[in-house]
Amino acid sequence: MSSDINMTKEKLTYMHTLFKALRVYFHQFLLITSALVISSGHFSYGQDAAAGEKLFKINCAACHKETDAKLVGPGLKDVAKNVPQPAEEWLIKWIKNSQAVIKSGDAYANKIYEEYNKMIMPATALTDDEIKSILAYLDNPGGSKAAGATAGGAGAPSEEVLAGEKLFKINCAACHKTTDAKLVGPGLKDIASKVPQPAEEWLIKWIKNSQSLIKSGDTYANKIYEEYNKMVMPAQALSDAEIKSILAYIANPPAENAGQGTATASTEKAAPLKKESSSQVWYFLVGLIVLFLILISVLGGVKKSLQKMVNQKNGVPEPEPVVYNTAYFLKCARNNKKLIAIILIVVVSVASRAAWNGMMGIGVYQGYAPEQPIFFSHKIHAGENGINCVYCHSGVEKSKTSNVPSANVCMNCHKGIQEGAVTGKKEIAKIYEALDYDPDKGTYGPNPKPIKWVKVHQLPEHAYFNHAQHVTVGKQECTTCHGPVAEMDTLRQFSPLTMGWCVDCHRKTEVKMEGNPYYTKLHEELKKTYGNKPITVEMMGGIECGKCHY
Repeated sequence: MSSDINMTKEKLTYMHTLFKALRVYFHQFLLITSALVISSGHFSYGQDAAAGEKLFKINCAACHKETDAKLVGPGLKDVAKNVPQPAEEWLIKWIKNSQAVIKSGDAYANKIYEEYNKMIMPATALTDDEIKSILAYLDNPGGSKAAGATAGGAGAPSEEVLAGEKLFKINCAACHKTTDAKLVGPGLKDIASKVPQPAEEWLIKWIKNSQSLIKSGDTYANKIYEEYNKMVMPAQALSDAEIKSILAYIANPPAENAGQGTATASTEKAAPLKKESSSQVWYFLVGLIVLFLILISVLGGVKKSLQKMVNQKNGVPEPEPVVYNTAYFLKCARNNKKLIAIILIVVVSVASRAAWNGMMGIGVYQGYAPEQPIFFSHKIHAGENGINCVYCHSGVEKSKTSNVPSANVCMNCHKGIQEGAVTGKKEIAKIYEALDYDPDKGTYGPNPKPIKWVKVHQLPEHAYFNHAQHVTVGKQECTTCHGPVAEMDTLRQFSPLTMGWCVDCHRKTEVKMEGNPYYTKLHEELKKTYGNKPITVEMMGGIECGKCHY
């Protein structure tokens, strides 16, 4: 009997030691997991040099080179070694808002600012991870190209073709396709075999100044001019080398041959692969945590069972369970009027607060982001491509409402751009369907239909709001009310747009009167009353009821 008890005690001691060790290991595991989670964002995307190359070409290549050579701005070779340390932190601040860094008194920022004749480095809407991926690409610009070459094999496009592709999309894609299909002008497939020889020399003359070539009496130039109803081919301010790279791209366009799948796979699909592997890591970590919790629970149960067995053999009585006399408690509570009053006050207060919050939320749709009939990304159009809000919402500067653009505004670009960076041809095809437009023939049919956009921002009918008053007269930015639209793929209501929110803005917002002719006389009068104090909208009667409710 004694030996059995001793053996059970040994088992219990062993299990207790194992349980403590497992608990220590679990705590260490949680610490390691936390570190992995904190850094997962960085490793999942930030160091993706292939994605960084694509982002660099979209956002930076117009002003910077990856080498030491200067363009509009400095060359970016070894940029992380040249800027203040820690370099990554400084560069993220600089790229996001260079003017803020300059105004902060940063010595290196001001040195660059002066060196480049106070030329402003535009602020970008890039995330920290996107900037990190650009820096990863700059750290080894040949790395992503080598990966692309491996993926594409012998058919990977040359540097000249890639440069030509970019120039073609900027200068030519609105009027021409690289296939036989006509757009505004003729299709450019095999163009070098159709024009007078030597083709390159003739095409350089035509692209630089077509009217000069027509006036010189060139037969082919005049034939094209007559065939396209004397439509003028605009003169292009391109160098001979740039035109040659465009011709190299037209001769072998990587975006329209089999090479596209190989040449672009490394850049366009690199990020999704990273994200997928990141999610797999998450699943693995969650699985391990669940496994540890189950193991701890089982071992805890075993420990309690062994302890109970030892207690029984040693004659140690089981602890009596605590029994609460709820009937006695309720009886005391019923007779305590003060306690009942306190409970009632608490219940009524909580219920009233909940009812008040519920009523205050009626008609407030902050965060509302409806699905639209056509997926339109403001992040791509206003953010990455830098299209001014007024280009599409042309009424915002001169009318009460900010109009939704008609489909013909979309067609200013999408006659030539028939494939999106994210959705391919799927969403742009919906614009063509609405307009009954045939992109291959470039003709419109007789059956257009409206696009049924879903309204996102809706003020009550009894509230008056004038966009022109705020944008043109008040000099307010669109982001004041609509938030960071340039970062939104699906447009959402950013602000609550409640009366309290508007009144608060009118109380705090300083009116930009200097150099604003709309306020010249009013400014003189207000100065007599308020002196040199900043003039807010409230001081001009901006919170009077009749201003918005009349």
